[in-house]
Amino acid sequence: MPVAADADRIMLFGGSFDPPHRAHIELAALARDQVLGKAAWLVFVPASRSPHKDLEPRASDADRTKMLRLATREVANSAVWTDEIDRASTPSAGPSYSLDTARRARSLLIATCDVRWLMGSDQAIAFHRWREPRKLIALASPAVMLRTPHRTPEMFLDEMKSTRFWTVPELADWRSRVVELLMLDASSTGLRNLLAAHCPGRERDLEVSREFEAALDADVALYIQEHGLYR
Repeated sequence: MPVAADADRIMLFGGSFDPPHRAHIELAALARDQVLGKAAWLVFVPASRSPHKDLEPRASDADRTKMLRLATREVANSAVWTDEIDRASTPSAGPSYSLDTARRARSLLIATCDVRWLMGSDQAIAFHRWREPRKLIALASPAVMLRTPHRTPEMFLDEMKSTRFWTVPELADWRSRVVELLMLDASSTGLRNLLAAHCPGRERDLEVSREFEAALDADVALYIQEHGLYR
């Protein structure tokens, strides 16, 4: 993991980053600052490609990593950790679980490091279906950013209750994990759909589109344009 050897506070933020949305990066940095402080490390973890999404327009692992490095280059104390992609490239690789990533992180950090796992509320609602969720929480405590339709912490907590998986004390813990930030409505899927709608050859589309200017780092937008991604 490309962080300081004595790093004692780490926030992991995983995702496909396909492409990395400006809001994802900026809100992740704000969440890190609020939960752990600006001196803590924010580590972006691009997920390995899923064999079940072949029909969805997707950039390669290499392209997603390059775009993510461009998008995060000015975020203080940040790093891109390609552990999941690297593990998936081995011949014997099986499914990539967040639990494995958290264990790997723990093995590379000092024993007293405070490790958090940043996620959207949409992911948290399904967290009970992740592999051994309680073990994962013990390794990396979640921090939750609200996403539509969870406009308030109470709406999020009500849906967590509806899963009937968590105990009352655990639900109280989930409420305390909500990071009070602006709503996270950024959608990489929506961006890909917009990009796919542009006809090849219309090279100035990215330059004049306010949607792309608002959603994408300028260097990421240029990279997509130059490499013809999502067309």
